[in-house]
Amino acid sequence: MTPGLSSSLRWNGIPLAGLLLALLLFPVAVWLLGIELPRIIPREHLTAFHTGAELFAIVVAFLVFAVGYHVIDRRRVAASLLLACAFLAVALLDFLHMMTYPAMPDFITPNSPQQTIFFWLAARLVAAGALFAYVALHMVSHQNGPPRRFYLFASLGLVAVLG
Repeated sequence: MTPGLSSSLRWNGIPLAGLLLALLLFPVAVWLLGIELPRIIPREHLTAFHTGAELFAIVVAFLVFAVGYHVIDRRRVAASLLLACAFLAVALLDFLHMMTYPAMPDFITPNSPQQTIFFWLAARLVAAGALFAYVALHMVSHQNGPPRRFYLFASLGLVAVLG
């Protein structure tokens, strides 16, 4: 980069960072000041909206699994399989979260807020751990790693233990 371009990016970045910080702090300020905002979604439609949003998240997580499991990355086979099967676990945990939402009919056991939050947090933890493991794992060829079914059964076992 040229010296003039570099300095202009630095000076333009400061107001941009301040604007970003103000936008991030806006919800905190609204909460601290106790300002009542109008509802975007009426309370009676909240369960339907939540179900639709969760279904979208489940479909995306399942598609990550399907593509990652069936497309072979020759340089990072173990990491790709781990990521794919972890997102299968995320999809199943999100499904359990959706089905145990307190406004939904009882799913196997009576639904509770603690149960639905547990499944949501477990799904987020599995997703974050899988992304971290994908970045941290070395490039391991398929011959050095466990078989493909091991990752699949491990993710299903994790959901069975947590569910």
